[in-house]
Amino acid sequence: MLKTQPEQGRPQIDVIMTLFNGAKWIAAALDSVMAQTVTPQNIMVVDDGSSDDSAEIVKKYPSVQLLRNPGKGVAAGRNHGLAHAKSEFIAYLDQDDVWHPRHLELLSTGLRQNPDIGGIISDYQIFQDGKTPHLNVDHPEYHKVDVLDSYPVFTGQFITSACMYRREALNLAGGWDSRGIGAGDYFLWAKVSAHAPMLKCKVRSMGYRIHADSMLQKWERQGKKVMVQNLFVSDLVLDYHLSLVKDHQKRFFLKKRNLLNYQLFEVFDRLTEGDLTALSARLMDLEHGLKDESDAFIRHMARQIDYYILRFAKDPQEVYEYYKTLIRHTPARAKKMADILDNLLVHKFPGMNFYLKSLSEDPFNYKIYVPVVMAVKFKLRGDQPGIKLNV
Repeated sequence: MLKTQPEQGRPQIDVIMTLFNGAKWIAAALDSVMAQTVTPQNIMVVDDGSSDDSAEIVKKYPSVQLLRNPGKGVAAGRNHGLAHAKSEFIAYLDQDDVWHPRHLELLSTGLRQNPDIGGIISDYQIFQDGKTPHLNVDHPEYHKVDVLDSYPVFTGQFITSACMYRREALNLAGGWDSRGIGAGDYFLWAKVSAHAPMLKCKVRSMGYRIHADSMLQKWERQGKKVMVQNLFVSDLVLDYHLSLVKDHQKRFFLKKRNLLNYQLFEVFDRLTEGDLTALSARLMDLEHGLKDESDAFIRHMARQIDYYILRFAKDPQEVYEYYKTLIRHTPARAKKMADILDNLLVHKFPGMNFYLKSLSEDPFNYKIYVPVVMAVKFKLRGDQPGIKLNV
């Protein structure tokens, strides 16, 4: 439980950035910090031992503290910055991301108006390196979010550069896990949420840059590796919350939800190995696991399936083949699984709308989603798609 009282005066914010060979992007990231309508109390850049000119670029900003923490990794660098922090609020920004000028203002407002909140997150815009993100902070809205509502689904929802935390809440949660587990941004958010409610600010105030070395690109077409990592992190979240939760009903809920991750892993294992007889049985197992879940959680599971397919498939044709195989081998009794696939494949899933809207600015999405959506929207309804696919 937080002991924070409502703040008076200007918000006190420390910005922590980690740096490793980021000469190409660090100036743009720092410029977005300098442009904030609320001036941070401290700006710290923690260098992990860069061999390029990035540290020299940082030195050109007089108000920025350059800290050295060579060879320790990103999570340890963030903890190193946290150990030097003095302000009530902590905002993290990766070296290749950018903020809208009102990002700190809007997130700190949410924390100041809700003293019980441990952390706040904004929406974000994915953009290609060399392009400009289309950020929009008109009409901000705040609402509480519970990470357990979507647990164990978390892919793509928790981006470090979109978050601001109370320093007290970060310390209660023990800071960043520095074991190199992956998905550390989600794990930190989940740990903090065990101690305090969390908040969402409905504005797109952060730009997430895609380039050859970005984390999102590194995970493409590494489906099984991503799934194994997510299983491990979900287990860590489960263990952390179970260490604090005494209510038996909630403990049962968490364990049941975590089992869904393993059932989904079994589905993809059979799908990618071509074991179609066992695939139907595993889909039915997942159906039983989803029996009492809400429509909102079904949408989260749809997002997870979509996310994994894109990481297993090597090209748009294989994306389509995976979807087609899942449809054909989903038992008629598996109503919820059918709903998930229907939401994804007939263009009812909100994520599809998002990707279609960003086709002109994100070539990566264009390559994957145009063939799939066109094929799904028309071919599976009995019409001819306007694109050649072996369907």
